[in-house]
Amino acid sequence: LFTTTMSTVIGTATAIALARYKFRGRGFYNGFMMLPMMMPDIVLGIGLLIFFVTLGMNLSMLTIIIGHCTFLTSYVFIIVQARMAGLDPALEEASADLGASELTTLRKVLLPQLAPGIMGGALLAFVISMDDLVITYFVSGTGDTTLPVFIFGMIRRGVKPEINAIATLLILASVVIAALGLWLRSRKID
Repeated sequence: LFTTTMSTVIGTATAIALARYKFRGRGFYNGFMMLPMMMPDIVLGIGLLIFFVTLGMNLSMLTIIIGHCTFLTSYVFIIVQARMAGLDPALEEASADLGASELTTLRKVLLPQLAPGIMGGALLAFVISMDDLVITYFVSGTGDTTLPVFIFGMIRRGVKPEINAIATLLILASVVIAALGLWLRSRKID
């Protein structure tokens, strides 16, 4: 939940900034945001491990959170950026013409229009984070584990009924999240 929240905030803010503000290096930064999605998980996991070791950080829950935020932000960014492309900038201009501050325009005009994209990005980030094994395996410490790493450790000792039960619960959770996403998409936002 924490990585989903952080990734959603960072990805949304980055998408808004790159869509609405012109600055030097904007194209480079746009490409840089897509890099973690294009990179194989094992390469990203090893790169993050080398980065953390070079900094002298102990592998812990913090490194798992940083690692997940590194690649989940890209997914949220892409989805919110796609939603931003379909928005009419005239609504923001009208808000400014009517005397609204930038913060009020953001809160009352832009974010409500982006809400489906933000929710879609957050749900996708949650499902990917919940399912990630490769990157988490490289950046987790000895006492810190996530469910996929726990299942991987259990399955190495043989398939037990507990693994089947956990896998069934994961599938059920994924279906519930997908259904929530479809329900949110079907709602009309005024």
